[in-house]
Amino acid sequence: MYNVILLLGFALSGVAIFVLARHVTGHAGSAMVAAAVFTLAPYRIEHVMHLEMQWAMWIPLVFWSLTLTVEKQSWRFGALSGLLLWLQTLSCVYYGIFLAVTVLVFVPLLLIRARGGRSLRYLLSCWPRDARSRSPCRTRCRISTMPARSATVP
Repeated sequence: MYNVILLLGFALSGVAIFVLARHVTGHAGSAMVAAAVFTLAPYRIEHVMHLEMQWAMWIPLVFWSLTLTVEKQSWRFGALSGLLLWLQTLSCVYYGIFLAVTVLVFVPLLLIRARGGRSLRYLLSCWPRDARSRSPCRTRCRISTMPARSATVP
């Protein structure tokens, strides 16, 4: 049974990265190469004796569902992302923690990319440059940064 679960971990990891790479590139050949590289990576082969380290198929599926969440603006894919993150944590706690930290960085970048950088430009335009500016955006930012300013100004 152990061998079946081990081989299933390898096979499902390859399928999962194929799904992600096919979605991102739109090309089946590139997805096959990505699947081969991810499945047979030396790191994974070196840890073949650790069954939990082979169950990494949830990682690419989390990124796939996150990109679909933003593209389709669907809460269902968002819930699927949370479920897949939970499944990865159940499969391997190490990978689950690494994945959770990576998702915290990936999601804001994905949102910025999805809006064409508009959110980043909005945040940068809100930064108060001078005290005379009275635009609503600058006023909101000024109010929200008051605690930080009081802590940094001597």
